[in-house]
Amino acid sequence: MHEYLIYIHGVSPENNPDQTETYDQLHKGVGKVSTNFPNRSDWEKAKRCDIKWGSEQNPVLEGDHLLAKAQDELAKKLLGHIQQTSDWTINPARLLLSTLRELMIRGFSDMFYYVSQDGKRSIRRSVSSQIIQCIQEPLEKKEPISLTFLGHSAGSVIAFDFLFYLFASQSILSNKDHDFIEVGNEDSSEVNHILQDFEKLRKLADNKRLRVRRLFTFGSPISMLAFRSNAFLDILAQGNALNFHDYGLADNPEVFGQSLNGARWINFWDKDDIIAWPVEGLMQESSAIKDIYVDIGDHISTVHNLYWDSKKVHEEIAALW
Repeated sequence: MHEYLIYIHGVSPENNPDQTETYDQLHKGVGKVSTNFPNRSDWEKAKRCDIKWGSEQNPVLEGDHLLAKAQDELAKKLLGHIQQTSDWTINPARLLLSTLRELMIRGFSDMFYYVSQDGKRSIRRSVSSQIIQCIQEPLEKKEPISLTFLGHSAGSVIAFDFLFYLFASQSILSNKDHDFIEVGNEDSSEVNHILQDFEKLRKLADNKRLRVRRLFTFGSPISMLAFRSNAFLDILAQGNALNFHDYGLADNPEVFGQSLNGARWINFWDKDDIIAWPVEGLMQESSAIKDIYVDIGDHISTVHNLYWDSKKVHEEIAALW
């Protein structure tokens, strides 16, 4: 069996262009708490896949590598214009509004991009190509693969969608009439190759040789983005919830041996993080899903990025590894 940890970041105001340093904060922090958690070079326990997107650091397939730069350039112009505009109305809330505006354009506009047609296509291709490249060897040999996702902010949504398109039944996917990786008339052979490898991964899931060990999300807007499709609206409007089986969050195929204990999807959130939401209400009631409240900070302009270096988060991940 091959074990992989897949880190997927979001794009937010304090992002370090080198996401490896950000991932190291969490990875080293959990490692200090648990000797069972794999070290960065301990490939016998698990191999680590560091995903990069949204900045010029990531492998370029399409335009998503310009996202962080575009956010920064536009924010400089718009926020400066807002600050220079005079309005003598007494409104103490403007101190908060200024912070919220910056969070929206630098911390949440990545989600606006992701739900757009161009953004969805570009980011999914970029992330999928990196994951597939990381697990290429066992994928080609059709050997059992176990995946643990650690997704922050928009990265949690990308991981969530990735799992759905891996584990949802073909009948559900055909009803939605689209694919995780879309192919156009003028796409390159590289994109078609990514699609072919993704289908190999789906077949591995169909043949019970792929599992989700854990899905860790933090600072996640997944619940807020449940309204982005008619299929989700139909489920939620009837008072129903998503099926966790469609995301591989309950199964532990026989080939992987002993069953996993505890929740399979663990979501960390803080009330002061305006982007973070609980997720238990999104899924059918199940012990496989667990929200963990962590008080990691009080300032709404900085709390969104504090999960990576939170001892509380490290301890919870270590306990569930």
